[in-house]
Amino acid sequence: MDGPGDIPALLRFLITGMDEDVEAGEAPVAPPALLRLDGADVACAVDGIDLHVKPLEGHPAEVLAGVTAPPEWFGIGVITGGWQHAPGVERVRVRIISFVCRDGTELAAVRTEGEDLRFMEGRGEGQVPDTLRRVLGLPTNPPDVSIAEWLAKCWLERILQRAKRGGRAPKLAWRDAAALHPAIAVVGARPDELATVAPRTATSMRWERFRRLQAAHGDALAAWMDDGMFARQMVHGRPPVDLLLRRASRRLTPDARARVEATLEEWGLLAAA
Repeated sequence: MDGPGDIPALLRFLITGMDEDVEAGEAPVAPPALLRLDGADVACAVDGIDLHVKPLEGHPAEVLAGVTAPPEWFGIGVITGGWQHAPGVERVRVRIISFVCRDGTELAAVRTEGEDLRFMEGRGEGQVPDTLRRVLGLPTNPPDVSIAEWLAKCWLERILQRAKRGGRAPKLAWRDAAALHPAIAVVGARPDELATVAPRTATSMRWERFRRLQAAHGDALAAWMDDGMFARQMVHGRPPVDLLLRRASRRLTPDARARVEATLEEWGLLAAA
């Protein structure tokens, strides 16, 4: 292969070439697709690394969840397509091509419809980069989400679950709603202690211990993930707090709704207006 003399240059070369092929309608497969680089035994000899392209049936993070790459896979990547949405702006097509390699080299590029290919700077963030790293057994970024937010989402989901008992069921008063917060059961506290018990419980918990407990109870994906990916999956895998609150509010009395909202705001878990 002419041109690339090292791994970063190889990835840039491959991404540019695949992007050009897709633009010209000459790509071997349409997105989404898995990109595999073989040649772990010649990791420093880029002309000894082979590229393989395979179509994916579904979102890459879902298809690749729990997969562990064999030793001969030096790198793995994906090419995905979708739509970009922005307030007040007409949606446009977006294509992303990204790679992660065993030596820690990463590179991703995005092409927005009507614009040139743009290479991303820094280490990628999100579900797909996390998944690619774990497929290769590499660490993801450390946990950057709070257990307090996860507990709050679980709380609001429990209120919603109570709502499924029937549309004519009486709305929950504050004490009944507060009793549904996981921290109340964990600590054995009274519902009126929620405002102080929940933050204290969240502070005492650790993502590492939580993930290991999940894995010990047979959660294969928790065992496959590391602490950072597990934390983000637990939090970002659920709807935003604001959305859950709007849904849960229909099952609360006016007083309970106001107190739940005030409590979440006090904990700093509601988006600024």
